[in-house]
Amino acid sequence: MSGITGNSDCEECLSSAHVANISAELHPHDDDDELLRYIWREYLHPKQYEWVLIVAYIIVFFVSLIGNSLG
Repeated sequence: MSGITGNSDCEECLSSAHVANISAELHPHDDDDELLRYIWREYLHPKQYEWVLIVAYIIVFFVSLIGNSLG
């Protein structure tokens, strides 16, 4: 025999916390992705009232473009 014995009752190896730690070590950029999603959702993505302003600005732009082309 080689003298190496295996422990089939390894609770630490099968626990979800241990699996999560291994996953975090293998994918360290998950925190960065989560931060980028938060920044996009909270700061960069327009709110509902901002969409109204964007649409109003586009309408004013096209009306002025048509008005300048006529005159």
